[in-house]
Amino acid sequence: MLISAVDKISSIFDRAFVIGYWAPVLVSGGFAGAIAAALVGPGEVRDWWEDLSGAEQGLLGAAVLVAITVAATVLQALAVPITRLFQGHWPAVAGLGRLRSWAESMKRRRVAELQALSQSQDGEAALAILQLQFPNSNVRATRLGNVFAAAEDYSFQMYRVDAAHWWPRLTPLLPETLRSQIDQALTLVLGLLNMSGGIGTVAVIGSGFIWWQSDRWLLFSGVLGGGLLLAWLLYNAAVEQAIAYGRLYCLAFDQHRKKVLEAMEIPFPEDLVAERHLWQAMGEWVYLYRPPWESANAASLPSLARPFKYRGVEQSTPKPLPTRPDRLRVEGQIDIRRRP
Repeated sequence: MLISAVDKISSIFDRAFVIGYWAPVLVSGGFAGAIAAALVGPGEVRDWWEDLSGAEQGLLGAAVLVAITVAATVLQALAVPITRLFQGHWPAVAGLGRLRSWAESMKRRRVAELQALSQSQDGEAALAILQLQFPNSNVRATRLGNVFAAAEDYSFQMYRVDAAHWWPRLTPLLPETLRSQIDQALTLVLGLLNMSGGIGTVAVIGSGFIWWQSDRWLLFSGVLGGGLLLAWLLYNAAVEQAIAYGRLYCLAFDQHRKKVLEAMEIPFPEDLVAERHLWQAMGEWVYLYRPPWESANAASLPSLARPFKYRGVEQSTPKPLPTRPDRLRVEGQIDIRRRP
């Protein structure tokens, strides 16, 4: 019954929604139901279910599926703030600011240890961890935050491409195969994170309810310890999947960053040094609306000294645009049909 229901849900919603949001809500809800059944008693729950008619069982099953779908939709709407919490972007309230500072200091200590190990004779493993799991600067409070930051930092360290601004412009230009691989990897990360957060939350709330309602300490310990352990394992699985996502993220910039310039009809530089200067100037263009030929490097770089030429058009300094009145007067009246 459950498998057929999941198949129907998959046919209605896309795969990303089912894996990233619907399945985590289903698993977390199932965990909460198991806790409730353990408190009430499995035999009582079975007798109650068997006393329902077939129509009542069908209506109850449909109501549960609708509730899961609604909860998954809400979870999808909260995807950004939830992911930011897992990445260590904690607000400075209720002691979270101090906790974040402490976690960041621990991560910086870990970076220093890895840097020392990378200088040794067998430092390849430490160097790989540094490159894949830690950014060059601005260390985050969590493993997941550092993995994502390392992926975003890669394009800037290699090419001076600011991933925060250029990734949305690059994504539509990627080949369908690569874009599908990136989407699938990110979907698995979100699904594992949502499942980890859901099970961890249910474990804490459920164990608290058990402690309040009964003295079944064995059940209390199993729910709290087992739930938090499972949540921790799922979080670490999400981190490993995020590393795979980061590799694809970096690959996209390595192989396809040229397509952004082609789409903007900007000539691609002849060497990496000129390309780095170009992307740095392009970053100023995006952030500050300052064209590359007006940047500080334009005087020393001939490739940036003059405006870009479009394909098939000779490069020349643009003439200033003529000024035109906003409205033209015709026979003493304002002609609103003609506008510049």
